[in-house]
Amino acid sequence: MPGRNIAYYQTIQDTYSQALLSAPVSHIYIAAVHVHSDRSFWLNDDPIEGPRYQSLWAQWVPRWIASGKRVLLLLGGAGNGTWDTIIKDIDTTPPGTEPVTVATIRRLVQTYRLTGVDLDVETYGGSLVDLAIAVIAALRTWIPGITVTMSPIVGQVADTDTIQGKTGGALGWANVQIYCDTQLATTYADLLQSCSHLDSSHLVAAVDLDPGCCDSQATLCAYANQIFQLARRYPGFGGTAMWEYYDAFRNPYAEPWVDCAAQALLQRVCPVCQ
Repeated sequence: MPGRNIAYYQTIQDTYSQALLSAPVSHIYIAAVHVHSDRSFWLNDDPIEGPRYQSLWAQWVPRWIASGKRVLLLLGGAGNGTWDTIIKDIDTTPPGTEPVTVATIRRLVQTYRLTGVDLDVETYGGSLVDLAIAVIAALRTWIPGITVTMSPIVGQVADTDTIQGKTGGALGWANVQIYCDTQLATTYADLLQSCSHLDSSHLVAAVDLDPGCCDSQATLCAYANQIFQLARRYPGFGGTAMWEYYDAFRNPYAEPWVDCAAQALLQRVCPVCQ
């Protein structure tokens, strides 16, 4: 489905949850899910279904889904052993038996009516291609219909393209982290040209619009105009993603950015940056 307008959601607070309910986003990624060595699942620093996240699962996720948004879990992230744990679990589970980590993902997806999971591989010492192929195969075996995406940095796009080819197109799309890049449209075009299996409908341009990270006070129009170029150039443009949405509440440009991105993708019009 092209034209995605994705929000990553990591700072779990009711204020941000309410804002996402009315924001013109199509997908929400709940981040970041860490799998510890005992195969327990944590959302950031707390058990994923612990008291801290009661309102997230009981109130906000159902409301987001009821409003037409699709909700996914982001697995991995920085500074944890998630992928070592998951691949060890898959590799040591007898054939025909569901790995414990996959069973937990299946239960979360089915219980909370989630669309799927994102594989964010930042701290794994082995082959990204081999890891992703094994994880995707296990997920598709035990969770029919699940959507699997990835969030590669620019340097991982070639591997992600290989993964797409070797899995027969199993990835729904890839959120490429093109952060703080004022030549976003050019970088995106170069990446797309280098791919054999991922087309423009598969490549989502993920950006960070927090001036504290990108040291820019011209964030809105600088990035919005780049997105408009991509939306015009590629009719099936995969969309845009913003990491992370809580930054929007420290960034005066972020609210019009979200609306502007939606307009760019849906109508090819920018009401703010004319």
